[in-house]
Amino acid sequence: MALKLLGPGHRSKSLGDALAGFALFFLALSLLKDSLGGLTDEFNGEGIVGQAYGLPLYVLFGLLATMLTQSSSAALAIILSAAASNLLTLDNAAAAVIGANLGTTSTAALAVLGATANARRLALGHVIFNLVTGLIALAILPLMLWLVATLANWFELGAHPAISLALFHTLFNVLGAMIMLPFVPRFAHLLSRMFRGQEEDNAEPRYLDKTLVKTPELAIAAVDQEMKRLIDLTRGLLRVCIDREALKVHQIQPKSEAALNLTTAITDYISRLRSERMQASTVEALARGFVTCRYLTEAIYSAPALLRIRAAVDLPEGATLRQELTDYLTELRQLISADVATPEQFAEAEHAYHRLKSSMLRLVVQQSLPIENGERSLDDLSAVRRLSDQWYKALNWFPTTEASASATPAVLAEG
Repeated sequence: MALKLLGPGHRSKSLGDALAGFALFFLALSLLKDSLGGLTDEFNGEGIVGQAYGLPLYVLFGLLATMLTQSSSAALAIILSAAASNLLTLDNAAAAVIGANLGTTSTAALAVLGATANARRLALGHVIFNLVTGLIALAILPLMLWLVATLANWFELGAHPAISLALFHTLFNVLGAMIMLPFVPRFAHLLSRMFRGQEEDNAEPRYLDKTLVKTPELAIAAVDQEMKRLIDLTRGLLRVCIDREALKVHQIQPKSEAALNLTTAITDYISRLRSERMQASTVEALARGFVTCRYLTEAIYSAPALLRIRAAVDLPEGATLRQELTDYLTELRQLISADVATPEQFAEAEHAYHRLKSSMLRLVVQQSLPIENGERSLDDLSAVRRLSDQWYKALNWFPTTEASASATPAVLAEG
């Protein structure tokens, strides 16, 4: 309390808080041990221990203690204090420890309500891990208690119940890790198939049929469908970056990864197509799809720069550039929203870019904008210009089926 009240700095006050917290924690453990010790004369658990349901009941006790306190540490403190006060025998306390470990799964389950698919997979993995290791530990409980007694004698720790129980808890967790570690790859594969998120579904190709690899003419239609999805995914990512308020870079990562994974799937599929006896039009269509994937990949990688340029509008040093920034973002918004961008739209975006760049350079020269900030902003601006250029090129892609349909009248006329 002296450090908290009289400490010279923030660190001293924080150290005072930490010491007070530890003191209260150990004081609470001492009070808990003394209070549980007072129950020994009235209740010793013999009526329950003698029944066949004794161990399952103590597992349930540990489970409920953790669920109610939402802290396995608090539940273990209760169990250790009860064992130290001879309120619980060692085997019953060990069963309660197993139950406390199972109870930690409730905390994980509550924490992932409304969370991402990966978080829910991890919570399910936690539940399965604790459940499997708990069942195994219960099945070999006499063997584990014998091993605990042997280790306690070996290390000369004595036969104190709390020490034996702490050793059992350590042994239980080590045993669980050793049992589950060899199965981690299969376990992860199983979990990856559960709780599919929207972004993960978007990242998976829907039309790329492996059976069509040997017939490229039929595979082109599948590639066309996936290319449409990829362009829509990328457009959605860029729209979010330019329209959503207070968006952070890490928040667009799932969308970016989904689009990049789909890009990789398309290019890999194109590279596996059999080139023997492939018509020139088919080669050209596949090449067009391949290079468009490269354009979109560069646009996706440049999306964080678009976020940073957009955020510069609200910065104090960006006040003098607000009009130029707003004009440039307006032109970019129209370019991103276009299904088929015209050269005029791209030229307007280029003009807005050069006006903004000139104003930014002028502020740097006049020292109105710090050089370090100016260099970062110019780098981001160049990345956004690259994004708009690659996006404009990607919009020149068109489905092969539409190209064939538009070319049919000319072919017939020539015939």
